[in-house]
Amino acid sequence: MNWKRMLATLSGSVDQELLLRNEYLVTENRIRSVKTELLSKMILFGESSLRHCLENYVNHFHAERNHQGKRNVILFPAPEDRVGEISGHIKTRERLGGLLKCYYRDAA
Repeated sequence: MNWKRMLATLSGSVDQELLLRNEYLVTENRIRSVKTELLSKMILFGESSLRHCLENYVNHFHAERNHQGKRNVILFPAPEDRVGEISGHIKTRERLGGLLKCYYRDAA
C-alpha cells in the first residue's frame, strides 16, 4: 500500500477518489514523457527491444537526469559520477545510441 493512501485512510482528511485521480495524472504524465522523449524517436522490433529501451530510460530517468521539480538536481547520482564537484574533466555517457545523454566528471 502506498504511504499517501495509508495516511489518507488513517487520517480520513484526504478524499480517496482525489488521491487516486492524482496518482492517475502522475502516471499519465510519465507515459507521455516516455512517448515523447523515447518511443516517438525509436523503431522497435518486438517486445525485447521495447524492454531494452524502457530499462535504459528508467535508469537514465532515476540516476542521470536533472529533475525540474526538485531544483534541477539529479535525484540518485552514482558516486563515481562526482556530480556537483568542480574538478575533473567532463565526460558524456550516452544511452540508446545518443538519444539519452548524461554529463559527468571523470576522476581527477
